[in-house]
Amino acid sequence: MKYISLIFATFFLWSCNSKEQSTFKYSGGKLDLMQRVPSDTKVLDFVNSIMINYDSLVVDVQYIPLDNKEGIIGQLENILYHNGLYIVYDKQQDCVYFHDNNGTCVNIIDEQGGGPTEYGAIANIDIDPIKSELIIADRFRPQILYYDLNGHFKSKRSCPIQNSQTFWLKDSVFIHQLDPFQNHGISELEHFNLLAQVGDSIKYKSLLYYPSQTGYRGSCGLFKGYNNTLYYKPLFSDSIYTIHSENTYSLAYYAKFDDSVWKKHYLTKEFVHMDEQKGERLFRWLYDNEAYLAGYTDVARDHNGKMNLMLYDKNQDKIFISKFKKYNDCKQLDYIWGYDIIGVKDDSFISMLSSDFLTRNVIEPMKSGKLIINDKKLIEILKKIDEDSNPLLILTKFKTPQIPE
Repeated sequence: MKYISLIFATFFLWSCNSKEQSTFKYSGGKLDLMQRVPSDTKVLDFVNSIMINYDSLVVDVQYIPLDNKEGIIGQLENILYHNGLYIVYDKQQDCVYFHDNNGTCVNIIDEQGGGPTEYGAIANIDIDPIKSELIIADRFRPQILYYDLNGHFKSKRSCPIQNSQTFWLKDSVFIHQLDPFQNHGISELEHFNLLAQVGDSIKYKSLLYYPSQTGYRGSCGLFKGYNNTLYYKPLFSDSIYTIHSENTYSLAYYAKFDDSVWKKHYLTKEFVHMDEQKGERLFRWLYDNEAYLAGYTDVARDHNGKMNLMLYDKNQDKIFISKFKKYNDCKQLDYIWGYDIIGVKDDSFISMLSSDFLTRNVIEPMKSGKLIINDKKLIEILKKIDEDSNPLLILTKFKTPQIPE
């Protein structure tokens, strides 16, 4: 049933996209605008940022090998950590794994199908921290589903929109992000990026695509931060917003850097297809804990065009940028670093490396004597990794380095 539903859902999405039809059940009438409220806005000062060696930012690294007893993860999209569980969204398999602090898989949600407690496809996952329930936004069906942390279905709510991204805000309030094709041609919605759902109805709209883009390039702008704060970062913008309620938001961060995308395009009132190759993307992903805002930025690219790690110290109001390290240049390793952050656990940022990457770049050089690993616990972990292993999670605690005056 799962695979029949997947074929149907894929065809459905292709059909909608090819005709550029909106799947929002809009009955007409005026939607109220979310209001921007005053707040303290922090400036991300890239002009005066400090380039620094990655090792100088790291204070501690831990490793969690995820077991494969319930299945091999095809594409680890993101991880939520809640109540001692790593909740892993596998985009390729369209399922969710629950791993404990030792990496043991204790439960799985694999309920793709057409039944009343099943989803068509996962758009994204979120947590209601008050009820400790996992929330799955359905990409193909007008519903949002709730599961307990044992993977059991609890309830569902109607959703009047095909989900691109949906996040729980509070009570019965959800914030949806629209892709441009979803609101194109609807005068009440055109160019608006966010919708607020209260109960089963859309009540508010907000934040124009200024600057914007065509196709799917507007997605993945909402993200949860410290203390369940909901942020929104337009992909090609230098502003990051906090969504406070169904009808209020504020400017949390403003990025200051030369040749700003926003300065070039903010007066444009049509969709702008920007050129990513010209470095017009400020951030890829952003993750937030109590002390730091971390992500990957185009502001400082290396000679290969790769984005580099940005670590913003909230207390000292300072940005540190570190270029990616290369495994094939290393002769000794004190610890392993991950290239992409995919989640947050307390004061640690979660990255991961696939078994294939580790085998080629770490394990084989270690076995041949070309690479020395100094951490004995890490050596024991690496000995157990093979081609069928799930990704290795890397929990990194950062620190603010001492910069001489």
